[in-house]
Amino acid sequence: MTPNALPGTSSRMKIKATSMVFTLLVIFTLILSACGTTGTTSNTSSKKVLKVATQSYDFAQSGFNLYNGHPNAGLGLIYETLYFVNVNDGSFTPMLATNYAWSSDNTTVTFTIRQNVKWNDGQPFTANDVVFTFNTMKQYPVADTNGVWSYLSSVTSPDANTVVMTFQKAYPPELVTIAGHVYIIPQHVFASAGDPTKYLTDKPVGTGPFTLTKYQPSLAVYDKNPSYWQADKVKVDQVQFPEYKDNSTLALALPRGDIDWAGYFSATLKQDFVDKDPAHNHLFMDAINLYSICANQRDPMVGGSAGLPVRLALSYALDRNAIAAQATAGLEPPGSITGLVLPTAQGWLDPQLANLPTSADAAAAQKYLTDAGFTKGSDGIYQKNGKRLSLTLRSVDSYSDWNAAAQLIASQAKVVGIEIKNVTVG
Repeated sequence: MTPNALPGTSSRMKIKATSMVFTLLVIFTLILSACGTTGTTSNTSSKKVLKVATQSYDFAQSGFNLYNGHPNAGLGLIYETLYFVNVNDGSFTPMLATNYAWSSDNTTVTFTIRQNVKWNDGQPFTANDVVFTFNTMKQYPVADTNGVWSYLSSVTSPDANTVVMTFQKAYPPELVTIAGHVYIIPQHVFASAGDPTKYLTDKPVGTGPFTLTKYQPSLAVYDKNPSYWQADKVKVDQVQFPEYKDNSTLALALPRGDIDWAGYFSATLKQDFVDKDPAHNHLFMDAINLYSICANQRDPMVGGSAGLPVRLALSYALDRNAIAAQATAGLEPPGSITGLVLPTAQGWLDPQLANLPTSADAAAAQKYLTDAGFTKGSDGIYQKNGKRLSLTLRSVDSYSDWNAAAQLIASQAKVVGIEIKNVTVG
């Protein structure tokens, strides 16, 4: 999960000359110990409680809103999608839909909706709820965070068991997003709510395995939904989401047993935690996301076709091996310059590109700059038209691995004549 750039395009690597945003998508480090219990040390005679740590959530202000720009942890326990899509192997598991079928020209997909499902307030779930969910995102585009209406032209329900989605043109890959990333909301609740992005509640209504029973600024508690359509498969009675401010506090809480499951980075996770009780403590590195550098494409120095030489130069300046070894303690492999998350997306990779370099090539980096008309100044930094090639790199102040990577990127970029100023934000 190291910073990646995609030579020859601007689709993955993005840089900004005056305010470069370092958008790093975390591959969660999941450490799972035995579930916590209440009242006794035996799970056989007490409530089974799982404590999952979160970082930087404000439960009360977010209002348990799926469409809020900063949604609460645990909402996936309340709301469900049509399918669960496994991002590791691409498999589809039926959830609120039991089947789907494409038309012969791949412009229409028809879902069969699961019957005998209820919302946690007792109201029946129907195909109309699915249609309502998608059409609400069309009516309020800011709620369409996945951009599904860039592909869809209509969503209808010809009968109580069926939903038909018609595309503007054939594009089967969008099925992953439509089926697996859009949480279905209840029409009987949201129909009178107006703009869904402004909806706040402390009693969210969903079809999922848990219901919200307690919330405060630093804690949310979810209890098992007894009327869930597959309640017999839910093995935990309660899930708690306590908030921790940063990696350092999580690194203390986990070994103490204050929490059972956390997503954070520590260079000594294995030694400090896993090795002490390998029968119960485990480290999972799930390759589903990657570090990426995002730039303002409106800035001509780094955006669009004019900024391509700078993006390529920075790509070749990066020693991804060093970033992986030092910033993430070797827990993650060097990133691929293709922008693919490997090994998860190995099947998408052309075999001819399997051995692309992950080390720096300073000569190639500087050639991209000189060929584009940049000249090196007396301070070693390239410039063009009187403007130094100076960039600002922002990362999250509480994310130690991101900040370590940012520092390495700055030092590596300086070698080829690109100045990067590191800034952290909350």
